[in-house]
Amino acid sequence: MFSQRLLKQWLLLVTTRIVLTLFSQRSYIHPDEFFQGVEIIAGDLFNCSEKIYRAWEFKLTNDQEPIRNIAIPYLFYGIPLYILKTLSNIGSVKDYTTSSINNYDSNILTVQANTLIYYPRLFMTLYSFINDFCLLKISALCDFDQSSVLLMFSSSYIAFVYLTRTFSNSIETILFSVLIYLIIKSIKTQKILNERFLIESVDGTTKNVISSNSNEFQLNKQSPKAKNSSFKRLKYFGIFKWNYLSEWIGVCLCLGVFNRPTFLIFSFVPVLFWILNGLGSCSKRQFLFYAIKRSLSIGKYLVPLAILFSLIDTFYFYEINNFDELANFIKSLNLIITPYNFFKYNSNSDKLKEHGEHSIFQHLMNCFLLFGFNFVVLVIINIHFFYQFLFFNEESISAQKKKSSIKQKIHSFIKKCYLSFC
Repeated sequence: MFSQRLLKQWLLLVTTRIVLTLFSQRSYIHPDEFFQGVEIIAGDLFNCSEKIYRAWEFKLTNDQEPIRNIAIPYLFYGIPLYILKTLSNIGSVKDYTTSSINNYDSNILTVQANTLIYYPRLFMTLYSFINDFCLLKISALCDFDQSSVLLMFSSSYIAFVYLTRTFSNSIETILFSVLIYLIIKSIKTQKILNERFLIESVDGTTKNVISSNSNEFQLNKQSPKAKNSSFKRLKYFGIFKWNYLSEWIGVCLCLGVFNRPTFLIFSFVPVLFWILNGLGSCSKRQFLFYAIKRSLSIGKYLVPLAILFSLIDTFYFYEINNFDELANFIKSLNLIITPYNFFKYNSNSDKLKEHGEHSIFQHLMNCFLLFGFNFVVLVIINIHFFYQFLFFNEESISAQKKKSSIKQKIHSFIKKCYLSFC
């Protein structure tokens, strides 16, 4: 856990993050920090929807459905803004302008514009501490140097600038950190059981001994006497706690995809690594069995939550007033599924040109800004993997060894990729 020195250094950096948020962020670095949720939620809660700018992602038109989910912004920004509205109603927070100048009802106390800027950012800064917590836990689970990992992140300009702003990307970063923590926690808890031994006593009783050659995990070990017991060895493959935390991994995936559907791209590698973990030495049938079971176990909470988010979007964007009207939309299957609308919209190149296209060089530059030299390391890992995979020396080894080696290289490649992004 923390040393006193590490705790003091981290608290200093955290205090700096909060101070910079409140006193140095007098403008914005991109208008999306307002358009992607805060302005929409503020307009709804403070009854001024007609005076705000509603971005096209949140508009329902005859030829275009919304591509942004409304539940996630309400979850992250709605709660603090609702608290602010409650405080304004009791007079704790009010505007310095008089009601006579602005033609407002004198009984209504309004919130300052600056408050609507700084207040959500302050809560976003508090949310960013989730990243610090997850990194600390991940470094402990992976036996990394906790102080180096935590201080490097807490002192980065990403933590000071981007994660304190109300971007959907900032929420995506938080959810991705939680996802990585859940996956590593699940993997570290799982035990791969390769062989089962049954001990048959003379009196006919049977006791189980489960052992693993890989990690020497044992359960219910009994030491029978050689004179009155015989051993029967059965081939067995199993995973103890094979779906540990799978439900919460599904929740995190659902929140991430409905916040930004590009979350699927970032989460693909770590989730695939979690699904394939421990399956390198099993048979093809066992491989498919556990891979499918793990994949399906993610959907226990993911599917109901996805349906709930779709119902909320349908209720909100169609401005439905009662549940009977919502039931009619459900019966006609006329639901708004924002991730589907997002991919459908971005698959049309003509529509993309309306809002501008990004050059690949811009994305490469962004990778350098975000990951620094780690991006170069990741590129080298990719090149090395595909070079070995494509130029495999078939004559030097047998077909069986080749198959096993390829499987191990794929597994190693996935592991290196997601650890690099961590």
